[in-house]
Amino acid sequence: VYKRQCPGFTGKGAAQNIRPRTIRHLMQEDAHQIIIPLFQRKYCWSAVQGKKWFPDLCEPVKRNGWNGCHNTGKAIFKRCKMDDGVRDALICVDGQQRLTTTSVLLMSLREVALREQQSSFVKAVDELLFVDANNDGGDDEVNAGQANSRNWRLIPSRADRGTYQRLLCGEDALAFGQVRHASSLQFPENENLMEMKKLMDRLLAECLETTCNDAPSRFSTLERIFRQALDEMYIVVVEILNTVDLSAVFLWLQEKSLLGMGSLLQNLAPG
Repeated sequence: VYKRQCPGFTGKGAAQNIRPRTIRHLMQEDAHQIIIPLFQRKYCWSAVQGKKWFPDLCEPVKRNGWNGCHNTGKAIFKRCKMDDGVRDALICVDGQQRLTTTSVLLMSLREVALREQQSSFVKAVDELLFVDANNDGGDDEVNAGQANSRNWRLIPSRADRGTYQRLLCGEDALAFGQVRHASSLQFPENENLMEMKKLMDRLLAECLETTCNDAPSRFSTLERIFRQALDEMYIVVVEILNTVDLSAVFLWLQEKSLLGMGSLLQNLAPG
């Protein structure tokens, strides 16, 4: 059995604030941005995880946890200051896949709402995708171009930023010359991230086609999926309070999952 302890994260001197938080609380209220650090692996969820995760957003919530919400596991963060020295950011040590997948779903919801001219819904989604989202969602050119010049709520690992930007802003936005993370475009596209976006687009389209007969019912379905993804799913947030080497914590978590008792268990419902 794997028993090695992680200095600073376990044992004497370790300090954490552990609390349940809905996805909305975590992404919109706990900090202005969530940053995936350089030592994190690239986004790696495949269609297998996506196909198991999406039904939880379309069907009645499995009310099996805190406040009647659906438990999606724990995630580990360390608080830091943003570049302005005033606002807070959370460095994500564990939980990247769930948060990135949620952001990809929000992109798909946003695109449907833009096509159907649901400006209030677009604005609500923008508040989760961007920091200080302030346009009204009614100008397609603004939505295509300014998305590059506004701060993202979730900052993916550097190798994923080019792909994330293309999905978030669309290829048309790149023509505006407002590429915020131009240095990340040198990396190859992350096929898992691209395929997850295509999968979310397809599953969302199928859901709307099979359950909705008119515009009001389509909008109601969009709102339900949006609400369940953000307000009826929760994560047990572990916020590290003491000074610690975050890359060592990440490595320890990976070793523990590969060499510990967890490696003997099969997770049939990731997320």
